[in-house]
Amino acid sequence: MKVKDRMSASKLVSLSTHLNESIMLSRDLIASVVKTFFEELDDVRDAGWKADAESPYAGLYLSYFKQKREWFLQAKVSEITTFFADDPIYKLEMLTELLYRDARCLTDAELQAVMYRKIIELYDLIDVRSQEFSIERMNRVAELRQYLAV
Repeated sequence: MKVKDRMSASKLVSLSTHLNESIMLSRDLIASVVKTFFEELDDVRDAGWKADAESPYAGLYLSYFKQKREWFLQAKVSEITTFFADDPIYKLEMLTELLYRDARCLTDAELQAVMYRKIIELYDLIDVRSQEFSIERMNRVAELRQYLAV
C-alpha cells in the first residue's frame, strides 16, 4: 500500500469515528429531550387539575411544538403531519402522547371522541413510518377503538 493510500485510509477511519461519535451524541440528545418531555407530562399529571381550568398540558404544546394547543385540537391529521414533515418521527410520537393525555382530561365527550379518532389516526401513521414496534401504542389504539366502539 502506498503512503498516499494509507493516509486516505487513515482519514476515512478518522471521519468514520467522528461520524459515529456525532450519531451517538445526537441519539443521546434525542433521548434526553424525550425523557424530559415525559417527566414534564408526569409532573403535570401528578400536580392535579381543576375541571373548569384550561388544560394542564396547554403550555407543553407551545414549548415543545411551537404551536398553541388550540391549533392541534382543530387541525386535521394531514395538517399535523405536514407540520411535522421535516421532523423525525419521535416528535410526532411525543405530540400524540401529549394529545392522548390531554384528551383524557376533556369533559366534553364529543370533543374527546374527535380527539380519540385523531389520536388513532396518528398512531396508525406512526406505526407505518416508525422502525420500532410498540405494544403500548397497539394497546392504546385498541383501548381508544373500544371506547369509541369502532
